[in-house]
Amino acid sequence: MPRVIKKRPPKKKPIQEEEVKSVAQQAIEKLRQRQRQAVRVGIAVAVIILALLVSSLYSTSQYKEAMRLQREALDYYYGKNAGADLPDDERMKKAVELLTQSVEKKPTPTGLYYLGNAYYRQGNYDRAIEYYLRFEDRFKGEELILALVYQKLASAYFKKGMPEAGLKTLEKLKELRDGIFTDTALMMEARYNEEAGNTERAIEIYKRLIQEYPDSPWSIEVRAKVPETSPPEKSPNKEGTTSD
Repeated sequence: MPRVIKKRPPKKKPIQEEEVKSVAQQAIEKLRQRQRQAVRVGIAVAVIILALLVSSLYSTSQYKEAMRLQREALDYYYGKNAGADLPDDERMKKAVELLTQSVEKKPTPTGLYYLGNAYYRQGNYDRAIEYYLRFEDRFKGEELILALVYQKLASAYFKKGMPEAGLKTLEKLKELRDGIFTDTALMMEARYNEEAGNTERAIEIYKRLIQEYPDSPWSIEVRAKVPETSPPEKSPNKEGTTSD
């Protein structure tokens, strides 16, 4: 039999030094890329944290300055301390100036409310309405102050000869906090109608206040305008019964 010649497996070529260096360099380069990416991410996170910190500190600083200006403005608004000896028009002018600076630094509920009030007291109802609406837009959740804002806003609309807008604002006042300001809204509505010469409508609202809100803080004023009358007595008819 012929002899079977076994094939020898091909010899593996030895890995050249250059190939080893190439593979190592690739690995090192990938590692460096990952390190650079990690550094970039770390820097980005640090920048974000720093920005938030600076923003927080800046915001706190702005708030403190806004409140300082607001306190100074209220001295003029109420005629205390520095504003005690000034005439009303000068006090309101100074109050508007300081409150404007306060709101520009950091709008706050009280800042916007008092700035609207200061303009209202100057008779500048357009600017008063502007700042009351800014309050409503920005701080609608501050319902206790918002109730005061709606009262002044409605009054400003009435002063401007815009009764529909004023009455709509009073409807908003009625809806606040489960209707606890409804009696105040009705009182303002009745006063407006009385001043506008709508006497019947005013009396109708006053009577509603007496019936539905007998313990209202406005009850004394309302009863003075519409004294309560006793129900008519039933007189006997011919058959000896009473008639309705």
